[in-house]
Amino acid sequence: MLEIGTGTGALALDAARRRARVTAVDVSRPAVVTARLYALRQRLPLRVVHGDFAARSAGRRFDLVVSNPPCVPAPDLPLPSRGPERAWDAGPDG
Repeated sequence: MLEIGTGTGALALDAARRRARVTAVDVSRPAVVTARLYALRQRLPLRVVHGDFAARSAGRRFDLVVSNPPCVPAPDLPLPSRGPERAWDAGPDG
């Protein structure tokens, strides 16, 4: 399984708990660190990588791809480049 934009890793960790082989990717370094720490704390095998999902998963195949992208509309432009707002802001049209 591949989770794109893992954030805290909730979906990836749940899949790993169910014995799936999971790769989680996020462009946010704090998110990657958080997901890795949660996986270590729960003793779950989870591969968490930093970067663009297309580049980080090139040449690999997955049976399942999941994502829970930002979905909260926010009229402010430009989009935030960091901080908690980046995780929620889905732009003017959500």
